[in-house]
Amino acid sequence: MKAWRITSRRLQEVKALLSLIHTEMLKLKRKRMLWVMFGIAAAMPALITFYASGISRENSLMDSFMDFYKMSLGYMNILILPCMLGILGTMIFTDEYKNDTMKQLAVVPVTKIELLISKIAMLFILSTTIMLFTGVLNVIGGFIAGGFSDINGTLILRVFSLCLISGLLTPLALMPVVLVIVISKKGYILPISLNVVYVFLGYIAASSLVGIHPISSLMKIVWHNNKEGVLLDGSLPMSMINIAAIALVCFATSALFLKRRLD
Repeated sequence: MKAWRITSRRLQEVKALLSLIHTEMLKLKRKRMLWVMFGIAAAMPALITFYASGISRENSLMDSFMDFYKMSLGYMNILILPCMLGILGTMIFTDEYKNDTMKQLAVVPVTKIELLISKIAMLFILSTTIMLFTGVLNVIGGFIAGGFSDINGTLILRVFSLCLISGLLTPLALMPVVLVIVISKKGYILPISLNVVYVFLGYIAASSLVGIHPISSLMKIVWHNNKEGVLLDGSLPMSMINIAAIALVCFATSALFLKRRLD
């Protein structure tokens, strides 16, 4: 009987969390930034398609479909997506404080960890959706540009695997930014500025910061098979540990700050 009560309570908690995530997604639909993000995600494959359509397949810069999607995803999954998610994350957390929603949430039966998880889960869902959307556009763009003799099922699956890995791991790599957002409370400028610096530092100095900086480690994990010729030194296991450890510490610290703010 006791085990049944525990199971029932857990199911209710999961149901409440899913309801909270659903609410976050509904609120997100009203934000213009969401549609801006999808517009930017569509712009990169479109630009690469336009570029590829006007260049000979004898040119080494664009002589294969692998060159096509590497050029597109190389910027999108490691540079553009983290910047966009950081800005959106700042908006969804900061708006709660600006609209005094946090004070209202303090009196409803929602734990601080559930609140934090719901917002982070929304970032995971959005990140993965955007990257899969980008993957579809890259495949379509490859066929539109034409002339790629190597387009096949294997490479198409490779594109979607790169997009899926990027979509799932990018929010984890951005947990330090989430911590800054939670600490800064009502400010936009500080977390957005630090997010841009954080992402660009990890991108530009990737070769030196693999296993140290989560964005650099993210690049190592995403491109570790090196099929596309992306060369990064460093250990794959250390990159995984780096992202997981920093994400866990930042999540725990964020939950602690949030709890103190709402108590």
